[in-house]
Parts: sequence; C-alpha cells; structure tokens
Amino acid sequence: MGWLAFLQGGYQRLRLQTRFALHIILLVAAIFAVLIPAVLMIQESAILGTARDNGLRLVTIFAFSSVPALVADDFLGLRQVVNSLGQERDVRYAMILDLQGRVLIHTLVRETGAVYHDRLTRHALAATAPVYEEVRTPQGEILYDFATPVLILNQRRAVARIGISMADEVGLIRRTRNTILGLGVLTLISGLLYAHFQTRRLTRPIQALAQGAQALALGELSHRIRLDREDEVGHLAEAFNRMADQLRQSREKLIQMTRLESWQALARKMAHEVKNSLTPIRLTMEEISARSTGPDAEFLRQAAQIVVDEVVSLEKRVRAFSQFAAEPPVCPERLDMNALVEDRVSFLRAAHPEVSYSLDLAPGPLVAVADPDLVKGVVTNLLQNAAEAARSGGEVLLKTVAHGRKVLIEVHDSGPGLSPEARGTVFEPTISFKKGGMGLGLSIARKSAVLCGGDIAVIEGQLGGAGFRVSLPAAVEDARAAAQPTPAAVLTR
Repeated sequence: MGWLAFLQGGYQRLRLQTRFALHIILLVAAIFAVLIPAVLMIQESAILGTARDNGLRLVTIFAFSSVPALVADDFLGLRQVVNSLGQERDVRYAMILDLQGRVLIHTLVRETGAVYHDRLTRHALAATAPVYEEVRTPQGEILYDFATPVLILNQRRAVARIGISMADEVGLIRRTRNTILGLGVLTLISGLLYAHFQTRRLTRPIQALAQGAQALALGELSHRIRLDREDEVGHLAEAFNRMADQLRQSREKLIQMTRLESWQALARKMAHEVKNSLTPIRLTMEEISARSTGPDAEFLRQAAQIVVDEVVSLEKRVRAFSQFAAEPPVCPERLDMNALVEDRVSFLRAAHPEVSYSLDLAPGPLVAVADPDLVKGVVTNLLQNAAEAARSGGEVLLKTVAHGRKVLIEVHDSGPGLSPEARGTVFEPTISFKKGGMGLGLSIARKSAVLCGGDIAVIEGQLGGAGFRVSLPAAVEDARAAAQPTPAAVLTR
C-alpha cells in the first residue's frame, strides 16, 4: 500500500502532457504485448503446419512408390526408392519396416535389420492414415518423423517412415520473428514519437488556457489566447477571450460606476450648498440694482448685473450637477433605433444648419430594449458634441449596426479629433476639452447607457475626427436574426 500511495502521489504531480504521453505509452505497450505474441504464434503455426502437410504428402507418396517393389520382393527396387528419397535436402532418413517393426530397408545401411519398438512405430502399425511426431536428434536438430502404413489390396504389408529436418522452417520462424519484433519496435518508437508530438500539440492549448486563467486570476484582464484552430479547443479559446473581454468591460464599468457614485455624492453636496448661497446673492444684487440712485447708480447697476449674470451661470452649473447626481428611473421599451436616430438628426439640424449630416442605417427595423428618454439624451449629447467639433462646413456621420445581441450606434465627426490624453479621461466628470463645456455631458451620457444595459466607447473616427460607439441590448428576435452586421446605403440629408 505504501508503494501504491507513493506511485499515486507521483502520478498526480505529473504535468498533463506527461500524463497523456504516459497513457499512450502504456496503451501502445499493452497492445504490442498482446498483438506481437499472437502474430508470432499464428506465423509459427502457419509455417509448421505447411511443413507437416508437405511431410504427410511426402510419406504417402513414399509408401505408394514402395508397393511394386514389396509385391515383387524387389529389395533392389526398394533401395532405389529409399536412396532417391534420401537425396532430398531436408530428408534425414527414410525406411521401410515390416509388421513386426524390423527395418527392411534404410538410407543408413547399418540400420537394416534393426527392430523399432518406439511409440510412432507402434502407432503407425495400428493406424490407417499417416501420423507424425516431433523428435530431437542427439545433435539438437528438430525433426518431424512421419509414418504411414503401406497397404496392398487394403492389407497392411509394411510401414513407410521418413524423418524431415525442420531447420529451414525453424530458421524461417526465427527470421520472421526477428523481423516482426524489429518492425514492432520501430512502430512502437514511431508511435511514441508521434504520440509525443501529438501530446504537445493537444496539451499546449490547454496549458495556454491554464496560463490565461492564472493571468485572469492575477488581474491581467488584457491577457488573450492566440490559437489558429477551428476545433473544440479553438472554440474554447474564443470563449475564454470573450469571457476576458466581458470581465475587462465589467471591471471598467464597475470602476466607472464607483467613480460616478463618488462624483454624484460630491455633486449632491455641492449643489445643495452652493444653491443655498447663490439664491440670496442673486436676489440681493437684483435689489441693489433696483435701488441704485445718485451719480454712481449706473455703475452699481452694471456691477450688480455682472454679479447676477455670473450667479445665473453658477446656477446653471448647479442644475447640471443636480442632474448628474440624480438617479433617474429606468423604463426599458422596444425602440426602433433607426427611427430614433432620424428623429434626433432632424431635431439637431435646425440648431446646426452649417453642419452636413449623413446616415448609414442598418436595413429593416433595428430594435433595441432601453429607456427612450435616456437613449434620446445620449444620442442628442453625442450629436451636439459632434456638431460643435465639426464646426461650419463640417460633417457628422451616424451609423446603426446589428451586431449579435447588441445594437450599435456610431457617431463620427470631421473635427480635430481627441488627443491620447482626452481618450483616457473623456468620460471623467468635470473634465471638458471644449470651450464653454462643463465636462458632465459625456459622463451623464455614459451613465445613461450603462443604466440601459449598454455602454459608450471611444473608437477611431471615420471622418478624421472623433468617433463614439453606443452599444445597447437588442431585442431577442432581432439578436437572433442579426448574426452578421450588414452595411447599408449611405443617405445624405
């Protein structure tokens, strides 16, 4: 039991590749351990069987050839038959015995007259068909001793007996065995080499998956597995990469939502505190302006108006922070995104007639499930930013795409684009890269998209400027139908 536990513990510590190779080695060894002996046994049986059949036929012919000489008591004729048979290469002796076992004629003259009482002679004297047995000479040579009764008019008159050497057959068996063993060993080595390479080929992707899982466990969510395969392992690698993408996106969303919650708490506190101070300041300055008299009245009215204007601007920012801090209710509905995008473009065209709008819409109805007010706010904010970035004579491109279980809305402008710094912080609250901006629009837009089950990402602009992509969950039947995104004709409005 101690050795068994030791071997089991050692086996469990082996790598997967080593285990797989060990299993293949044991399997191939077991197959060869059964197959090679069976093949050798069949081969030996076939060779020896052929030798026995030939010997039985030869002794039968020998008995038939000796009948005329026995009938005529022609010992000279018997001598010729025996000597002719003894000249065969594998025949070691040939003889004719009478019914008492006495040698009538023998290839070895000194054996003539000897009496044989061995088992084969006794068996042949009583048998009606050829018989044989295997014997070994004092020199160690293997012989097959064949005997058959000599029948004359269906009466036993003698026994014909020959001894045939099996040296050639034994040599053939040995050579064949060596050849089979050699081929077996060569096949075994080739199989092991092939198993080694196949094991490496099969376990390398699994090792890559294990390393990828370990990397994800350590927080390296950018780790990806690159496998150019179309089998189950390749599909598993693709699933792993999709999972890693989802984890990275989830972490980014979590970080973003955590930051938003911090900013929302700060915004609520600031809006409350600042609003309580701004209202009496504005009212007081309006009262001062109304009561100003004397030679400095005009100056006081202008000064009071400046203060009132700044207070109004601050109040506008406070309202924006209040909106950012608010948690609007989410009421998802089925939305035709093509119709919603066309509606928002019509709404913005009047405010920015100097900008050219182009639509590249997916064919047919493109249905998403989201809150209509939140989505309208998101699209309006992106279109407003794109129009301001494109400026007079610029262009804004809107695209809708069905992509699996997502509906994508892309907004591109021909403006100056975003710097690397802006790309990393564009969704941060209070960070604005345009004149007059408060830095909350994109933060609010991304928050709205996340509340709808989607997100907003910065992408490469197709018009030389900035590009944004909004992803929203598609309706179930539309997600099934949209296996691949389909380009649509561009409509210039």
